[in-house]
Amino acid sequence: MRYAVAGDGLRDVFNAPDAGFIEATIGYGPVGDDRAPAIRSGLTVNHLEEAAAMVVQHMFNGRIAAALPEQRYVSYAQNALAWTLERFFDDRHSLYTKALTLYGEHAPDLDERRHLELFLLIVDIALNPLIADDGGPLGIGWHDFHPVMRFERLLAALDGFVPDDREIDGVPADSWWVEERAQLVARAGLSDAVGSHAFARTLPPPADPLRAPTSFLRRFIGQAAANLDTLRMRFPAAAASPLHVTDSDEPAFLAAIEASDGPGYDPPLVIKFDGEGQSGVLGERPYVEALTAVSFRRATHSWLVRPGALNFKGLPGDKTGRLLQQASINRLETLYGITV
Repeated sequence: MRYAVAGDGLRDVFNAPDAGFIEATIGYGPVGDDRAPAIRSGLTVNHLEEAAAMVVQHMFNGRIAAALPEQRYVSYAQNALAWTLERFFDDRHSLYTKALTLYGEHAPDLDERRHLELFLLIVDIALNPLIADDGGPLGIGWHDFHPVMRFERLLAALDGFVPDDREIDGVPADSWWVEERAQLVARAGLSDAVGSHAFARTLPPPADPLRAPTSFLRRFIGQAAANLDTLRMRFPAAAASPLHVTDSDEPAFLAAIEASDGPGYDPPLVIKFDGEGQSGVLGERPYVEALTAVSFRRATHSWLVRPGALNFKGLPGDKTGRLLQQASINRLETLYGITV
């Protein structure tokens, strides 16, 4: 935490006294125990994310199978649908299905489509605890912060819950994602980052990625959160189910994404199989600035936490990426006298 607070002033951290360090660090985390209690269900955050992605893919394949008239396309879509169903019911693919299976044990009696839509909404709530964005203490306990614990509490809250099963043209209305969310959050007694607009209120000032990469990235992440927050207000299903957000007005949704400034809905960085990086939604200059800041911070973090060569895995390995990695190594030596 001292490194996070110091930003680029790492010399100050190197020479700082250790008195009170552990206590101060714990004070920034969840209220209560300094370690997360045991997860009863055995799930991880990855289980939630992968199951939600699989459900959206399954529903998309189902729509394709129902919509395409030509038999060869229908056969293709049905095969794709069978592929996702196989993973739903095969224990060998439990990373994709374990969270969905547990949900099924608690879910109310609904048709298949609304059953899966409710799952997507619950996962979205679980993944969005209310987090202080001003650098202050978290202010909530583990059971309101950890996504899996939130998921478990939401499943418990389904006991006696009667969801709204109304639909328009086969899908829930936009208001369903807001109203059902509010009911589930209240029943589970959870905080909810959606609707807080915290990042939109306290967006950090602009920073130079070369001189202050940490501050640059804080603003970059804050801008992404603020843009997504704005998108959610207009399209409530934006994060829970990308498939459903286009049902009411797809052109308006795509136009809103295109009009947003900076990072937001789509990935800002796409890496191809050969290691070439490209911007997902940013212009060339913002992309290079963001990659510069990430490379500089990665070099510093890699040097701090592990011996040996610096770890740049997950970043582009193309010409631009390699140049920035070398610049990151040079920066360590220039600023801190560290030779790698």
